[in-house]
Amino acid sequence: MEQIELKPNWERNQVAFLDFIVNGTSLHDQFDHPQVRDLCTVFLSNQYEFDGKSSAAIHASWFLGYGETPFPDDRIPLYICSCGDFDCGTVTAYLTVNDGTIQWSEFRFERLTEELQDKPLELTSVKQCVFERNAYEKLFQPFLRKVID
Repeated sequence: MEQIELKPNWERNQVAFLDFIVNGTSLHDQFDHPQVRDLCTVFLSNQYEFDGKSSAAIHASWFLGYGETPFPDDRIPLYICSCGDFDCGTVTAYLTVNDGTIQWSEFRFERLTEELQDKPLELTSVKQCVFERNAYEKLFQPFLRKVID
């Protein structure tokens, strides 16, 4: 099983964000495709508000399997443009929640709006990430409490 943590990263587009570190390596750096190069995680320093909740809280709920995401098959957005717009291009993954594990699989680069969509680009350099569920939930649950005052 993979180990996951979030660590600050300021290198891409001069934007601060929390990067997904899987087994000691940035997940982003494992995707070998130029369209992914400048993307940041959804946990950006410049959060926006929706229904009184920060975007971090909304994204964390999707990462924990709560609610519907805007992507087909409830794929979760992992990496997005630094502007926060899913239409610029997004790395998504299929989320599977089991009793003891949470899995990210079928990684791809896609756009949300149909008019802008190309055929989703499969990112095959990373096959899947399987995380121990309790540790994974402890990592993302604190974001659920982040409500903008």
